Amino acid sequence: MKRLLIVFCCIFFGCDLESQSEIAVTSQSQTVAVSGDYDMLYTMVYAVPETRSDEIAGKNSFRLTAQTSSRSVAGNPSSGGEPAEDSGVPAASAFYGRLRESEAALLKNGVPAVAARTLQTSAGASVGETRQFWILSGSYMKETETVCRKITGNSVFYVEKEASAVTEQHLDYLAGELEEKLPLMREKFGRESDTDGNGKLIYVIAETEESVFGYFYAVDKYEGETDSNNGDILYINALYFSEFEKYKIDLAATLVHEFQHMAFFDTLVRLGRTHSAAVWINEGLSMLAEYFCGYAAPHEDYIKGMLYNQGVSLIEDDGDSVDYGLSLLFMRYLQERFGEAFIKKLYNSPQTGTASVEEAVGADFNTLFEDFVRMILLTGRGVTDDSRYNISAFNHAEGTAGYGENGFCLSRLIDTVYAAHGFSQTVDLRRSYGMEVKNMKNYSFYLFKWINRPVTLLQISGTDTVGFETGAF
Repeated sequence: MKRLLIVFCCIFFGCDLESQSEIAVTSQSQTVAVSGDYDMLYTMVYAVPETRSDEIAGKNSFRLTAQTSSRSVAGNPSSGGEPAEDSGVPAASAFYGRLRESEAALLKNGVPAVAARTLQTSAGASVGETRQFWILSGSYMKETETVCRKITGNSVFYVEKEASAVTEQHLDYLAGELEEKLPLMREKFGRESDTDGNGKLIYVIAETEESVFGYFYAVDKYEGETDSNNGDILYINALYFSEFEKYKIDLAATLVHEFQHMAFFDTLVRLGRTHSAAVWINEGLSMLAEYFCGYAAPHEDYIKGMLYNQGVSLIEDDGDSVDYGLSLLFMRYLQERFGEAFIKKLYNSPQTGTASVEEAVGADFNTLFEDFVRMILLTGRGVTDDSRYNISAFNHAEGTAGYGENGFCLSRLIDTVYAAHGFSQTVDLRRSYGMEVKNMKNYSFYLFKWINRPVTLLQISGTDTVGFETGAF
């Protein structure tokens, strides 16, 4: 028989978790005895400030120890020194960080958007015509000559003249996907502003830096800005068309991902906002767009990357360190728990960051984050039906239709990652009796698996804002 032991402030709970949301985990020292028959023992440690805050500086520390007959050592991927095969955190995050920073600067300066107008180069586009575009490549711009290769009801495709790998079959695939998905995207996130008055999105397929699949560049929405292409434009990297079958899902996912960035930016402009969306919210919503459009297959790698990147704050907002897997999982959690209405509320909120999330879902952010990390520990374990802690969409077995739609089974992925690596006892964080972490950031977590049995006693000591939960399954 397997049973769960879950602790809050040294109070034991069985499988009925109905009353847990009322209990704050803020004790400086907590101890829990572990008993019963179990196959796996996990401890979730997390940090929240005393009140909701957008501060992310590391101000918390803890020491987690175990008393056992064999001095058990905790296993944790983020302290094991072994990166995942695919971390799920794009190497180009600094590139995308600069894009989000440029959006913030444009909104802050209140630069007026281009009024809808007719540009002959777009409204009168015809297959075979040429057009020059400024293309971002790393930190510089290059002027590139393109040819209009395809026009559909909603789209105009321009392809770099030198991009010989881009075939008509490739364009047919992308055009078909986008014609199908664009109405859905507009329904979920809103319409683009039709800056150039042509009633279509422009897709530019051109070579840029290798680590980038594609991007949205907000400067294109403004007249008179240096390097603006004056239009509603999304860019795709031509480099990946040479292995199109391998990357076609990623390319299609990139286009809907970047559309969300455009739709969010255009909404902020229409509302006259002078602040941009928090990066972790913006990127999380773009990952949610991929899910809505059926491109969730790569998301398991992003979630795996999250497990190898623990200790990073969910609200990390300097652009080049946002964890895409963590933002993805949090936005999926909000969508599953509160429904899709929260998206438009985020778009229209005069707030930003954690305050905008509170307004959109009607819940205290600290409590919400605590529920989120408890969900990571508990979902799919067969111990609760509480919708705060068990998300059925995250629990589908591999090979099922639900798994294909969702892209991952969270509990199985956690068990697989922790079982696949023999973590070393020589890592800096590791001690002979347990784990010690200093400067733990607000809204971050560590999940530990105890690899030697039997564990009989767990104890945590640390700052008041650190709490922990233990699950024996």
